[in-house]
Amino acid sequence: ADPGSSPVVVGEYAYVQGEKRLACVDLVTGDTVWNTTLDLGRPRYTSPVACGDKVFYTYENVLCFAAGEKDFTPLYTGKVGTDGLLAEESFFREQLNLDELEKTAEGQKEAQRLTRETFDKNQPLACASPAFADGRLVLRLKDRIVCYDLRSK
Repeated sequence: ADPGSSPVVVGEYAYVQGEKRLACVDLVTGDTVWNTTLDLGRPRYTSPVACGDKVFYTYENVLCFAAGEKDFTPLYTGKVGTDGLLAEESFFREQLNLDELEKTAEGQKEAQRLTRETFDKNQPLACASPAFADGRLVLRLKDRIVCYDLRSK
């Protein structure tokens, strides 16, 4: 692990991020249960947090994966839009009409502009770990803090 990331423990497993890797370690045996490579442009040294049987890690996106699994099982990968909405990238691609725009060279430039405008200022801050409080996920973005109520209704 890198010097800036702390593991999170859920049951008998520790989850830790380092460089572009995310790993699950069995605390009883010390064995690596699984590890995966994250699609990171440059590693972010935030620490994962857990809520129940889910682990959250933030970088350019918000990643949620299952704790206690024998394999890496991602449950959700989301981005934060300009209005603070946390949703999967496919939602934003549809809202911004990116698939249609990307069909032409000029449209590709516009799609890149829209993508930068929508996401660049809304990524989780590079060195800020997410937090949980009473079933709410709290994220520090570049220019504000957002809170998502993840409690079951």
